[in-house]
Amino acid sequence: MAILQGNFVKDSVVFTATAGVGPASRLTLVSGNLQTGRVASALGQQLVVNVKDQFGFAVSGKQVTWAAGSLSGAVTPVADTTDAQGNANAVWVLGTTAIAQSATATVAGIVTPVGFTATATADTSRRVRIHPDLSTTKTLPSAAAGGSAGTLTVLVTDQYGNVVRDTVNFAVQITGGGAVTDTLVESNAAGQASTSWTLGPRVGVQTLRARLATRPTSTPVVWSDTATVLFTDIAVGNFHVCGLTSTSRVFCWGLNDVGQLGKGSFNPTTMPSTAVAQTADSSANANTLRARQVSGSRSSICVVTLANQVFCWGKGWGSLGTSNLPLAANVQAAGGGGTVLGIVDYQVAEDHACLIQTSGVSNCTGNNDHGQLGDKSAGPPFTSPGTGTWPWVDGQKTFSIIRLGTSFSCGFHRYLSEAAGAVPDSSQIPLCWGNGTEGQRGDNATSNTIAAPNNSSVPFHIKVNTLPVGIAFDSLTLALGDKHACAAAVTSGIAYCWGLNAHGQLGRATIGVGNAARDSVAGAVAGSPAFVRLYAGKFHTCGLTSDGTAHCWGRNDSGQLGIGSVTTFNTGTNAVTAVSTSLKFRSLSLGELSTCGVTGTPGVAANASSRVYCWGDNSFGQLGTGNTTSVLSPAKVNGQP
Repeated sequence: MAILQGNFVKDSVVFTATAGVGPASRLTLVSGNLQTGRVASALGQQLVVNVKDQFGFAVSGKQVTWAAGSLSGAVTPVADTTDAQGNANAVWVLGTTAIAQSATATVAGIVTPVGFTATATADTSRRVRIHPDLSTTKTLPSAAAGGSAGTLTVLVTDQYGNVVRDTVNFAVQITGGGAVTDTLVESNAAGQASTSWTLGPRVGVQTLRARLATRPTSTPVVWSDTATVLFTDIAVGNFHVCGLTSTSRVFCWGLNDVGQLGKGSFNPTTMPSTAVAQTADSSANANTLRARQVSGSRSSICVVTLANQVFCWGKGWGSLGTSNLPLAANVQAAGGGGTVLGIVDYQVAEDHACLIQTSGVSNCTGNNDHGQLGDKSAGPPFTSPGTGTWPWVDGQKTFSIIRLGTSFSCGFHRYLSEAAGAVPDSSQIPLCWGNGTEGQRGDNATSNTIAAPNNSSVPFHIKVNTLPVGIAFDSLTLALGDKHACAAAVTSGIAYCWGLNAHGQLGRATIGVGNAARDSVAGAVAGSPAFVRLYAGKFHTCGLTSDGTAHCWGRNDSGQLGIGSVTTFNTGTNAVTAVSTSLKFRSLSLGELSTCGVTGTPGVAANASSRVYCWGDNSFGQLGTGNTTSVLSPAKVNGQP
């Protein structure tokens, strides 16, 4: 208040005042909330807040502190001051995780901050990684060639690991001839895409590459697997070997001069590589033969497929020409006009083949110059059948087993199928027919004719030295080599052999020396243990006892007996000697200068523990060890687990 005193003229007084803004009391969100943006990038709209006092006046120069929430990137600047309108703004760069993210603005003195939220989406740059270890390469446990390598799963993410939905191409590149169940697969909400990989029939390392179908230049992911083989059976030729695997495929290795490897070429190989296919060295699963039996001779191989067809390759025989790819053999009875025969067993030799039908009735075809087809044809000379015809053996009598040598054959009639009175238990005594010049028919003759009215095309029981009363032979032990044969007695397991003995392959001393050594009557192998299986090569013989222990005798100049030493070509050994190994075998197969075996127990099916070992000459890689070095004791064939 102003009071005027004294004798003054009255005048006006003016007061002025400046009203200041009150303290900041309200913080409000202006813009920038609820945006959507790509991870690790700045949102398109800045974050803006406004500061006012209690009367609604803008507060300028007030510090605003910005902060991003956990996994929410960063807001810059960290601190800002309001402008004349009370506004403060900031740029929000989102975090790298594709989730709902948050940021806040706070002002000192104002209790409640302003919150912002944003939705972060995955980066547009995608990549594929192998789930769940998130690598780009992975080595899988080895699996059977032609078998399943398992399920392959990838995770599609951006560069920060955020899952993305996209299409994966699982067949960018597949080596080894395998295939996947699904080629193009869209990832699910979890970013995962899966397919199953079936390995190709090629032994060794196989690879599969996958990448985003929408980004053909993106970095691929790579799986590798080692395809292996598990053999259930083998067939050894003179200088090559073919094995039947647990996946019913056939692999061959060794000499290939006449196409006996069935690979569409004449190139040798020193280990299992590609399954035999109907197209040249094909790696396509659809073309590989699927077989249930394999049989071999000097330079040819035949198989019975799962579809009951017969395919052969290598040196031609009968009406089949020489071929380096499988040729279908006509397996129709007699005149060849009937349906395909149901085959229980199939055997091939150098120039003829025989089969046993489901009924036991048997048929042979091919060369018949020595009566080796057993069709009781008149001769000699004997007439070979026409193309594709399979004459009946022994007038349609039933057989349990037939085995083939070079130009001769032997077999057993089915048990108790013979007429009584012929020979005691005669259905358990081998019959032989064909070439007998070295006594290999076991009929006490060394010619191709037997006293009239019979001849060498008629199956006759072998004769046995000092025939024990009621002797019987185990048909499963029947084995034929080039010009000798063997079988073991049922009760004792003693091996009896007959035929050529130039290298001691009969396991005993015989009349004559060198190429003149022979015996046309079966005699016991000296020192024979109790054998449950016998096997014959060209000039050597081996047997297995009940526990799978292998013993061999005969020619051994290349170590084919597996006894750890060699003997000279002209002598061999007639001493039965255990193979130098602790391995036990379920089966053996013998060639001219080498021997192979499948480990296990005789009479027990091959299993996941079974492996093939070979020994002897390896001049052409027939031992399958990846080289041409000969060995004197069993060596494991490459390509197996």
